Amino acid sequence: MNKKLQNGIIFAIFLLIVFLSTLLQAFRSDILYPSMVQENSSFDGLIFDNPVNVSDFSVVRSIEKSGDSNLFKYDVSFHYSGDRSDVRILNTPVRQIYLPEGVEPSRSNATLKGEYEKVNQSILESMNLKNIYGLDSDFAFLAKSEMRISLNEDVGEYQMTIYTAPREITYTGRKKLADAGVFITNARTERFTDNLGIRDKGIKPFTNTKTQSGIYVNSLEIVNQNTVNTANLLDKVSAAFFVIGFVLVVATIFLGKKNLFPVTLVGMYLTLLSMPGLLSKGGSNLGILVIFPVLSFLAYLGARLIHKPKLKLEAKDFKQALGATILFFFLCILLFIVPRGL
Repeated sequence: MNKKLQNGIIFAIFLLIVFLSTLLQAFRSDILYPSMVQENSSFDGLIFDNPVNVSDFSVVRSIEKSGDSNLFKYDVSFHYSGDRSDVRILNTPVRQIYLPEGVEPSRSNATLKGEYEKVNQSILESMNLKNIYGLDSDFAFLAKSEMRISLNEDVGEYQMTIYTAPREITYTGRKKLADAGVFITNARTERFTDNLGIRDKGIKPFTNTKTQSGIYVNSLEIVNQNTVNTANLLDKVSAAFFVIGFVLVVATIFLGKKNLFPVTLVGMYLTLLSMPGLLSKGGSNLGILVIFPVLSFLAYLGARLIHKPKLKLEAKDFKQALGATILFFFLCILLFIVPRGL
């Protein structure tokens, strides 16, 4: 077999092994975006039993600080006429809701059924960070409710203020990427106003409004642009390192010179270290401290084979590979583990 073709196959097998390793649970998107996986994340909003009896439905949405976190505040008003019925308040109100005199809420946990899957698909396609949300195939909002309010036309005018905690998205578990919330209602919405009062130039709000399956949908993302820029930069660095590593190995294969072994090894190391980031995945401690060193051992042996006249390894090659792996292990600690503790 042609030596260059043989070496190309060795490199291709190495890349395949590295790629397959990123499919293990040790490498996952939720390591980079750990708080994106929130099983109980719910829509905000109100779902009426008889929405046709509701008129003049209006909402003013604002942001209120609670320590280091944000709360979404909804000032809701509407007029109700017709037979008695109920309205469900979605999500978990984090502060007491004051209702008109004589109106008492009842506690009742429920996950509503309906066209909410279509609502999720529709709104996620329009959100600013859709590429990040799309890393989790299960990313969705549920129509969960813990409170039901009885409606009576004798009351007529209803006004209430609802506070909810938004869905918090972080990067590497430390830097806030965004607060996200989606308000929905099946009532005809006359007015929906945002009064966000954001003064920090690094924080940008993104809203999107649409109607899907008879449900009014209004999303809000409070995005930390500095964190987004950091995430984008690291993605570009991973892509650049992978391309550089790939080019280095391919170049040494075509040149076919024995003294280029260090260049081949560096190229294989670069493709190894950058592959998870290229796929928007982070490595767990298991991945970084165990799988990476094992793959670096294979990288060393592969680089040796590329620069040997025959496909045969000697005992000293394995000893040298072990020594290089130990150095690579400490390099992984320096690059990945130490920054997590800073």
